[in-house]
Amino acid sequence: MAPLTASEHYTHRLLPSGTLANPDARLLIGPGATLDIPQLLKEIAECRVEAGDLFIDPQTMIIEDADVDAEKALITGIGSTGKGGGAAAARRIMGRYGAEPPVRLARDVPELSAYLRPTADVLKEAYRSGHRILLEGTQGTGLSMFHGS
Repeated sequence: MAPLTASEHYTHRLLPSGTLANPDARLLIGPGATLDIPQLLKEIAECRVEAGDLFIDPQTMIIEDADVDAEKALITGIGSTGKGGGAAAARRIMGRYGAEPPVRLARDVPELSAYLRPTADVLKEAYRSGHRILLEGTQGTGLSMFHGS
């Protein structure tokens, strides 16, 4: 498969939206994100992202099948994508109180080991080097915990 280019249509779910726009960009997924491992690995392969170009914070939450199941009823109710991100985030918060299944983080997934690096380290290095930093948030305002209904 030939590498995708920025001019080709590609729908990013987990990788930053600028992944194909700048081949020199260093990509970072921070600890507040939630990851669907099969989807992430698919995007990494399709976009031909190398380990030295993508950094995933070791504290990033993993979405489990139970999270996807928990969101099925929310698809029509609040327009949720039903992909499990919200349920995973809630489970992470409740994990302190014994929520099931147990919380799994990026550092617990062997397939991600080549990409693991703390967000603070990557951002400090970029800032010290005078690189531009583009921050991309998650969710639309309607689903935001801070700006939603």
